[in-house]
Formats: sequence, structure tokens, C-alpha cells
Amino acid sequence: MKYRRLLALLLAALMLAALFSGCRQKEEEPKEEAKTEEPAPAPAPEPQPEPEPEPAPEPEPEPQPEPQPEPEPEPEPQPEPEPEPQPEPEPEPTVASTTAEKIVALAKELIGTEYESGGQGPDTFDNSGFVYYVCKENGVKIPRRSSEIASAGEEVGRSSLLPGDIVVFSNEIGGSAGFVGIYVGGDQFIACNNSKTPTKLQNMAVQYWEDRFLSGRRVA
Repeated sequence: MKYRRLLALLLAALMLAALFSGCRQKEEEPKEEAKTEEPAPAPAPEPQPEPEPEPAPEPEPEPQPEPQPEPEPEPEPQPEPEPEPQPEPEPEPTVASTTAEKIVALAKELIGTEYESGGQGPDTFDNSGFVYYVCKENGVKIPRRSSEIASAGEEVGRSSLLPGDIVVFSNEIGGSAGFVGIYVGGDQFIACNNSKTPTKLQNMAVQYWEDRFLSGRRVA
């Protein structure tokens, strides 16, 4: 115990002596002037590339005025249409004229029908049988034979013939009635002659018929 205290005191004394010796050395050393360090020069800035000039904005196109539609030409005044002439009312046909038209129409339909002796329709005819059939089909009664038909109805002259009248001829110049036909107007008539000349349209202006014409008979 006693030795430990002595040892501790000795160590403490040594530590104090060392501490005191160090303080004296520090006081003896000349103090160096504090050197002021010059700041290092700053590095030169790297050259920056010049910015490219921005392209000038293109000028906006001026708005073009919309094309105005050309004014439509004013329509020329149209002349007022003249009133159409009103047809005069036709006189109501009498029974006779209506029947005459039907006689002509049926006679035209039968053009081309063959001749046959004694034939009186509708497929074949002889001369008087043709006229007899056309009149009978339209409600007009006439004799069957040519010589008798020549005196039927009312007698009319050549210049007074109307469509639907019967025309009477002689077989020989200056002879008696022996041939008949249906007058259809315009100096034309329809008749059935013979086996070589069946029912056909014929012309009264031909000299042959001019020489043999006897009369016209109005039966409708």
C-alpha cells in the first residue's frame, strides 16, 4: 500500500515535469509570420458558343377576301303566252255519219280478203257480197245483188260523194249496173273484183272507172 502511493506520486511528478518542459520550448520558438496564401487564379471561362440567331417568324399571310358570287342575271321578262285558241265544239255526229265512218273503217280492215263466187264474208267475198257484208255489219240493210243495190238508198252525183257511200259501175261502157264498191274519200273506193283482184283500194280517177261510173248511193 505504501509503495503504491509512492509510485503514484512519482508518476505524477514525472508528468508535471514533462508538461513544464514542453511549455518552455513553445515559448522559445519564434513565431512565424502568418503567411497569407494568395488565392489561386480562377480558371478562365471556357468560350461559350454564340447562340444561333432564331429565324425570324414568317409573316402570316394576309387573309384573302372570299370570292363573292356573281350576281345572277335578272331573268328576262317572258312574254305572256297567248291563250290557245279553243277548238270549236264539233257538232254531235248524227246516226248516219257515225254509221258511214264505221262502214269505211270496216271496209279498210277487210282489204286483202280473197274473192270467192257467192262469198259474203267474213273470210271470202264476191263483188256484191263484200258491200252487202260491210253494210249489214253496221246495221244497214241493202239488197244482195249488184243490180238491186244500184237502186238502194238515195242517189248522189259524182261530185257529191261522201265516205261511206256506195259507188255503182257498169261492166261495159254504157251498160247496166253490175259492179259496186264502198267510197272512202279522195276519189278512192274499196271493192272485191275477182279471183285475180281480191278486195283492194282502187282509184276512181282511172279512165276505166271514169267511163263506167253510173251513180252513188247514200245508204247511211
